[in-house]
Order: sequence, then structure tokens, then C-alpha cells
Amino acid sequence: MTKSEVVLSIFELSLGFSALENTNLVVEKAEFHIKKGEIVALIGESGSGKTLLAKSIIRLQPDDCQLINGSIVMNGIELNELSLAQIREYRGREIGLILQEPMVSLNPSMRVGEQMIEGLLLHTKLTKSEALQRAKTMLVKVGIPEPEKRLTQYAHELSGGLRQRIMIASVMLLKPKLVIADEPTTALDASVQNSVMQMLVELTSEINASVLLITHDLSVVADYANEVVVIEKGKVVEKGKCSKVFAKPKHPYTTKLLEALPIYKPKPLNVSESAPVVQINDVSVSFKSKAFFPWQESKIFRAVKSANLSILPGNVTALVGESGSGKSTLGRTVVGLCQPTSGSVELDGHRLYETSSAKRNLHPDIVQLIFQDPYSSLNPKMKLEEILYEGILQADLSYETRRKMAGDMLEEVDLPREFLKRYPHELSGGQRQRVCIARALISNPKLVVADEPVSALDLTVQSKVLKLLNRLQQERQFSMLFISHDLAVVQQLADTVVVMEHGVIVEKGATTDIFENAHHPYTRRLIEASPYLEKCHITQEYKLTTRRISNKTPKALNFCETLEFDDEETVFHQVNQHHSVLIKAIRT
Repeated sequence: MTKSEVVLSIFELSLGFSALENTNLVVEKAEFHIKKGEIVALIGESGSGKTLLAKSIIRLQPDDCQLINGSIVMNGIELNELSLAQIREYRGREIGLILQEPMVSLNPSMRVGEQMIEGLLLHTKLTKSEALQRAKTMLVKVGIPEPEKRLTQYAHELSGGLRQRIMIASVMLLKPKLVIADEPTTALDASVQNSVMQMLVELTSEINASVLLITHDLSVVADYANEVVVIEKGKVVEKGKCSKVFAKPKHPYTTKLLEALPIYKPKPLNVSESAPVVQINDVSVSFKSKAFFPWQESKIFRAVKSANLSILPGNVTALVGESGSGKSTLGRTVVGLCQPTSGSVELDGHRLYETSSAKRNLHPDIVQLIFQDPYSSLNPKMKLEEILYEGILQADLSYETRRKMAGDMLEEVDLPREFLKRYPHELSGGQRQRVCIARALISNPKLVVADEPVSALDLTVQSKVLKLLNRLQQERQFSMLFISHDLAVVQQLADTVVVMEHGVIVEKGATTDIFENAHHPYTRRLIEASPYLEKCHITQEYKLTTRRISNKTPKALNFCETLEFDDEETVFHQVNQHHSVLIKAIRT
């Protein structure tokens, strides 16, 4: 490639943390290039060094992280030789950074408009009114309604999808030559994720900007990236065109990442003639917001509207929908954490909300909850043994019996008994989530409500936790209400699927029926927004699978070209139905 084609080059880059006389390398001799207008994905497990490498480009790595060796060249300029004042000129103007969590990145004490124009006022000669006008135009471009209103709002007043769009809009205002997007869609549901990524691609295409996309979602990589760089424990182990790397991975680590992908295997519906463990009858949940002034009326928001749902013994029911659809509120209502405005909830034949709140908490043997974020849901001041004891405090058991039960439960979730003396901060993310599962199951409940239990984990850890949860559910035969926005995970785990839109249950049925013959337009929209990777059992290769018939893009063509058959008819007749969708799209 010519020098004019390359925007960024990283040569032999090594980064490390110094501890006394030793230097611990976290990135070792990394090397790759990003061409103009190209999207390069940097993938790897948590702790592989991908975010640290990306932040070092604009010198935002921690103070104790040092550049040991190598160079970072942008448009012929060695960035490592620039002073701190000079590199600040590059931040925003030449290189934009989109961080993973917009709520953390946006200043909660500043209005959206003030934050968006900071970079414009710093790097251009625009007046404040001109900058605000340009920010308003950009909000319209990224699909945010009522832009004048949004400019005066604070970050906490917006949804996750809107906050992420504002982050992207703020970065794109300065028209940078390179955009570093660090997990920009991890916390978003499928449909919002798809629209945010489409919008990011369109905006960067307009100004011919390059993108360094850091993610653990291989579906997003396959759908949008041109090149992929695989990093393991700080070392680049494989790189190349996305279609070729995913179709025929050369390094065992790349294969490991791909094999961690959820594979759809239709499950027979687990039918039970026993009485339901959970019976939700016409439940509505409303929240009243406080008025800003005493003379104003309080606004009422109906989060759940007349929901009816039954969960049978041993059944895994997935509750899916976009952010704000009411699925978490309904889950919290089932475990007694949210009082319904009307309707009733029956747990194992008991009316939950006809008793006092004190009595409601005395049913750990009936229902338990697994939260989304394992770190914030574990008490940092308690050892694991104390955390697990909480689940069996109501039982009249001796200390020795409790300790044995806690140790046995840890081993059941594939953690050593010796971990009982550890604190949560001494564990990895996957280990902490295993502790949350152990805490929920130690009382042997009949129902477990799992609220996005794997969304905060990377792909390989997610796969292990899902397999563990699936094994425990089959062995213990507890019922589960699995709340998720990841439809690939839902396909892998659930017996039945319940779809919620704006607080209303719009469709429910067996998992196979929902995914292969969805009736409601909203359900079909969710499915169409969820591309995922799958292994072709004929060629043992990986390719993008999507249910979007209209996806007649070159990316789909590239993946099909990697299937080396003698004629197209062989592909059409022998590859399974989902792959045939792509072949049909290409034919037309």
C-alpha cells in the first residue's frame, strides 16, 4: 500500500507497567495499519490489551503505563515524539474517541449542548452560537428527535441509545481523520446497536474517516469491519481481511473466539402438566415522577401494561425487547422488588403482594435474582463465604453445615472451595458472575430471575457462564425467567420466548416458533436487527448469518465467496436454511 492510503501505522509497539525492577508487558510488539476510509476491528478477550493499545495512540493510557518500544505514525508524523501540548491538538481534531459507557463519559453536571461544542470552541474559530447551530444540525443527522430540547438536557435525562448517539455526534463534529470506537454498542440492545453502527458507518463514510473498532462482539465485526486484528495477552496473533480470517482462522486463539459464538440448536419445548411456578395476571406497573414545581402535576409513566404470563416448572422463559420495553421492571415485580399498580403475581401458589414486605422477603427457597453487573451486586466488604451464607440464613443450620454447603456450591459453579476466603475484587468478571449464580442457587429456589446475566462479559467468558447456567438448570430443574436483549443467547438457552414492546407483551410462544415464524412486526424487527456468526457444518468454516433478506451487501457476498464449492447449486441445496437466505439474496 502507498503512504497516501495509510492513515495510521503501528510498528513493534510494546507497552508495560513498571513494578520495582520488573516491567510487566501488557502489549508486546503489536503491528498493524489502518487505511483511509477503512474500518479495522481489534478483537480479543477482556484483559488482552486492546483498549490500552488504542488509548496509547492519543496518550490516554494510565500514567504508570510506559511506552517500551515501537512507534505510532499518523499521516507521516511520529505521535510518540510529540509533546503533551501537541498531542492534545490531535485529540478530537485529528483523532476522535468514542468510549464504551456514554453515561460515564458525559459530564453529568453539564448540558448536552455545552459538552458537544467544547471541542469546536477549542479547535475552531466558531462563535458559541455558530457551534450550537452546528451541533443541532449534527443531532438531526444522527437521528435524534427534538434537537433543540436535547441540547438543553442533561445526560441522565436520555436513554442509553440517545446518549451513545450524542457521544458519536460530538466526536464527528470535528470531522476527525481517525475514530477510535471502544465497545460503542456493548450495552445496547440489538435494534439500537444496529442503528448506532449504521449511523457511525454513514458519518465516517461522509468524511472518508477511518475507524478503529474495539469490540468483543464478532457479529458486529463481521457485519461492518474490513480488516480484523486479533490480540491475545498483548500479542497480535492474527490479522487480515475479515472474511478470510473468520472463514479460515489460522491461529488457535481465533478459532477459540469463534467457537465461543452461540450456535442455534432448536430445543424441544419443555412441557409440564404441573401448576405454574409463576402466574402473572393482568399486571400493570406505573411510576410517578416528582414535579419540579409544587403547582405542577406529577407525570405517571406506565412501565408495564396488563401483562399476563405463566412459567411452568423446569421451563426457561426468555423475556426480550428493546431498552425501556419494561422487561426488567416485570422481572423485578416477580421477585417482589417492584410493587404492581394492579393485577396479581402468584409464586408457587402464593399471592406475592397480599403479604407485608417483610414477609415477602422470607421466600429464598422460591425465587432468587441474578443481576446484570456481578461487581456492583456483590458486597465488596464481604468474603465469598459471607455472601453465600446470606442465601441460607433463614435455615436453622450450624456454621459447619453452612460452610460445607457454601464450599459445595462454589465447586458446583466450577470455582475452588479455597475461594471462600476471597473478596469480590480478587476475582475476574466471569468468576464474580459464577459467585452470583452460586448465591442464587444455594437456597435451591424453584425460580431464578436472571436479568442480563452475561451482557457485561466478553464472548469466551459469556459462553462458559451460559454453559454453566444451562447445565445447572437441567440438573436442578429450576424454572428461569431469562431477561436479555441478545437473541443469539436466547436461541441457545430458552424454551419459550416472550416479547415486550413499550410495556406490552406483543408475542409469546416456543423459541423455535418465534424465531422461524414470528407474527408481530416488532418481533420480526428485533430478529432482523440481530446478525450473528455461525459455523457451516459442511465446510467447517465460519460466516455471517443474517435473517435480513434485504441484506444484499458486498459483505454478504464476500462471506459466500469463501465457501469453496464447484457450483452454486451445491451451496443452495446443501447449506442449511439460514445460509440459503444469503445465497438467495445474492442470486437476486
